[in-house]
Amino acid sequence: SKYKAVNLKIKGKEETLDLPAESETTVGDMLQAVDKMFSYRMGAKLTALTPEGTALKADATVPSAMVIDGLQDFQHARYAWPHPVCIIGGGFYGVKMAMEYMLHKNENIMLFDRHKDAGGDAWLYSATKYSRCQTDFGAFNIWWGHQFNFSGDGGYGSNPTNGGRAKYTKSFDGPGAPEGGSGAGTGVDYHPVRQQILDSMRYALEEYNFRKYCTFATE
Repeated sequence: SKYKAVNLKIKGKEETLDLPAESETTVGDMLQAVDKMFSYRMGAKLTALTPEGTALKADATVPSAMVIDGLQDFQHARYAWPHPVCIIGGGFYGVKMAMEYMLHKNENIMLFDRHKDAGGDAWLYSATKYSRCQTDFGAFNIWWGHQFNFSGDGGYGSNPTNGGRAKYTKSFDGPGAPEGGSGAGTGVDYHPVRQQILDSMRYALEEYNFRKYCTFATE
């Protein structure tokens, strides 16, 4: 037959996947295809083994069963672009987009910004320390959206003493804050000032492990 089914298993896990392959397909060809579809960041160093643990050479014909070492899971299959996705600008929506990619385990992405850190022109230069974002119920925050309530540190309007992102629901007494503090959950008001917004964006980059893919201070 011209085609055959290849049973793939991730080393150390029970997760398996059947993929069709032409009879002449090599181990290297299969690893390249799997890398493009399932690696969190394309270019992962994948190796192939027999079910018994013997290493398979890249130029060998792919067997009917193969174990892959170096892959996290078979979830989040994606189209493999020949180059990384590029986000231009580390403002609110640039950071938000980066969080979304990381949430879906797609790390084939880079972010570039001419500023020294995340924030965007509006909050870095147009705003003063007294500027604030006024929305109903403090809705403007980097974690807005149900998918972010159940990922990262989780939640937002939780107990400020819980640590993590919950600290951004504490009363803020820093630059631009009125007497008595400022910010969601204070009982004073619910509209974050400039420094709170900048700090939360930068925290989110760390929380979703995306800072390593950012290049700041570049034209």
